[in-house]
Amino acid sequence: PPPPPPPAKSIQKFATLSGIKALYPTLDEYFLAEFLDENTNFVYKVVPNSYAKTNPQLFDELSLAILERLILGFEYKDKQRQVKPYKLSHIQGVWYLIADEKGVLKHFACDKIQNLSLSSKKFTPNSKFISQLEKQDALWVSLNPQKALLCIDAKAREYFSRKPLPPNFELIKEDENALLVRVGFAFDDELLKFVKTWLPYIKIKEPKSLQAKFEGILRAYLETTNADAKLG
Repeated sequence: PPPPPPPAKSIQKFATLSGIKALYPTLDEYFLAEFLDENTNFVYKVVPNSYAKTNPQLFDELSLAILERLILGFEYKDKQRQVKPYKLSHIQGVWYLIADEKGVLKHFACDKIQNLSLSSKKFTPNSKFISQLEKQDALWVSLNPQKALLCIDAKAREYFSRKPLPPNFELIKEDENALLVRVGFAFDDELLKFVKTWLPYIKIKEPKSLQAKFEGILRAYLETTNADAKLG
């Protein structure tokens, strides 16, 4: 006979830690029994997002190094690295190792780490880095986190109101015309990527220099497409 399914509490804890708890209306025992039963689960269809593949052995070795506070060596983007590992973080479909390289916390995409070696040498965690990681509300870790004020047209209101805002978003004002949202971000491209997704319903109110940078990117894009159209 097949092994019994894991208890509901274990599934609930796994879903919470994995960030997918809100995907389901409930994870009580009745729903889980129905969802796992082949006679009834045809009712549901979950279309998964795409994720970068991660080597299981690499993942285990990175986890061990974090738990044991072992210094790591590996190749990354054609450079030999020596780092002190702190955390594994899943961001937008990719697992990253957050590690201290020469006194700076950096993200290393796990699928790009090559020739990993665990040193027997241990390190003492930096208390400032631990505090930074615990308080971090943006997706990416940064020594100089930034804030921006976004004005979102009411036409996009439905998306932002039907689920909780991400932890790096703060609703400042809402009326019939627009939403005013303050966003924490680590670097310009992180924010600009989000803004591109919501064109033409979004504008960067502050800092104005970032809105100017974004408009420059759009102008360059339009000039390129217009040139291509003429050539065609």
